[in-house]
Amino acid sequence: MPLSPRQRGFTLVEILIVLLLLGIVTSLAVVNVGPPSLQRMGKLEGSRLASLLEYMQDQSLLEYRYYRLSVTPDEYQVFIFDEAKELWVMDSADKSHRLPEGLKLQLSLKDDSVATLGTLVDGRGESMAVTNVLVAPDGSLSPFSLALYENESKLVVFSLASDGLNISSAEGRKE
Repeated sequence: MPLSPRQRGFTLVEILIVLLLLGIVTSLAVVNVGPPSLQRMGKLEGSRLASLLEYMQDQSLLEYRYYRLSVTPDEYQVFIFDEAKELWVMDSADKSHRLPEGLKLQLSLKDDSVATLGTLVDGRGESMAVTNVLVAPDGSLSPFSLALYENESKLVVFSLASDGLNISSAEGRKE
């Protein structure tokens, strides 16, 4: 039985409707995936910092060594105390980590007797104020609160705090 002309394929209108729907779905995907927002980058950076501190706690217990997280408004860096040389050495696995443009860190220490304040000389020979969170060989760390915020709006996108043993985190509150 031969097919009628109506049953042989799609009409031009049907093809255009399918193409229109594909275009709408594609544009929605591009808008949702798009470039990362400062808030999203801040949350990822905050999660990275929380994981790094938990890793430092675990490593200090396993290796029975002191660790130090040095924080400036624009970057952070991990150091390990070398008892043989009696000095802090940079952790070879984690070089200085610079924050994405537009984000800043603010670290407040709850007990100045445990953590240290100091200066750090950068690659250009400029010194900058540094705040340190110490992690002891028993896994305890300096009580602190750390805020990761947008530089322009001062909107806190991620915060971390420690009571000396536990680390807690929160997302997206305003100062």
